[in-house]
Amino acid sequence: MHEAIVYGIYDLLKTRVGKENAVSAKDLSSWFGISDRQLRDYISEIRRDADFEKIVCSSNNGYYIATEEEADRANKRLYSQAFSLLKTAHANDKKAGRNGQMRMRIDEFYKDTIEAFGK
Repeated sequence: MHEAIVYGIYDLLKTRVGKENAVSAKDLSSWFGISDRQLRDYISEIRRDADFEKIVCSSNNGYYIATEEEADRANKRLYSQAFSLLKTAHANDKKAGRNGQMRMRIDEFYKDTIEAFGK
């Protein structure tokens, strides 16, 4: 069950369809008497819970309900960011010798695993 304020924020956002109708975080925080951090937490809750059917996006101008085209662009960006983070995590594991691959010493070309970490 969500707090009443979450439903209030969602109901207000449903009146703001499209990027051009975004409402600023500052205004939302002020209207609901909450901090920016609390607002971000509530927005995350709305975005991640299927109880809230509309897709909430954000821009430099604030939060809004996405049109189909805006939602498609937002998801492309999210997938791109997620894949980029996975590639970085994989590279970190490889550098630290934690990727399950066997390592062999060939003269000076072998780096000890400890060299991947700061000392």
